[in-house]
Amino acid sequence: MAEGRSFRNIVLRDADLTKTEAADLTFRDCVFDGVDLTGISWIGLKCESVKFKCCDLSDADLEDAVFENCSFFDPNHPEGSRESRPIYPPGGCKFLRANLHSAAFTNCDLSFCIFEGANMFRVTIKNSKATSAKFHRASFNNSARLINNVMHYADLRGAQLSKCDVSLTDFQWANLDEANFTEAVLVGSNLGGTTVRYAKFEKADLRGAGTASFDIRTIDLHGAKIYESQMRILLENCGLVIFPDGH
Repeated sequence: MAEGRSFRNIVLRDADLTKTEAADLTFRDCVFDGVDLTGISWIGLKCESVKFKCCDLSDADLEDAVFENCSFFDPNHPEGSRESRPIYPPGGCKFLRANLHSAAFTNCDLSFCIFEGANMFRVTIKNSKATSAKFHRASFNNSARLINNVMHYADLRGAQLSKCDVSLTDFQWANLDEANFTEAVLVGSNLGGTTVRYAKFEKADLRGAGTASFDIRTIDLHGAKIYESQMRILLENCGLVIFPDGH
């Protein structure tokens, strides 16, 4: 595939582009439907208003890729609807072990996508939706920016998000067990209903974050920053009955 080419309004269905190599490709208003993109090396890829439907980007090299207003989720596409395809998450795309170093996703739908084992060093996901996305064993390397996203039911077990900016993100019902948020910025994020067993929030900035589901007996909050109003909820979660001074 020629480098630096631009494509607009093309539709690819069930195409096999495995292990193709190109740099600085640009796609606008295109559709990739069931396309096999495993092992591609498309460094510097730029996509604007592109739809990826049940595509496999496992082992892809997408370093410095930019995705704006793109969708990687097809709610109308049943799992395993075509015999020629491997089993996909319902309507989502696979990024297993993909290299997403310095990639950026803005205003994208990443729901039900699988990022397990992906290299997400310096990745940016902003103003996007990642409901039920799986980031288990993804490598954020203390450098990711996950800002103002909806990540309901996301799987971030064991995620290494130390020193990352994950502010203003809605993690409601997400699995954050054993995740490391040491020195991370979670200002204004919603952590209500999350599971946070043995998660680490040491020196994290939790000001204004929803921490109603936190049990400080099972997570590390040493040195974390919170507002005074948040302290009462944390103590009541431990079974304490708190009275105003003098009562």
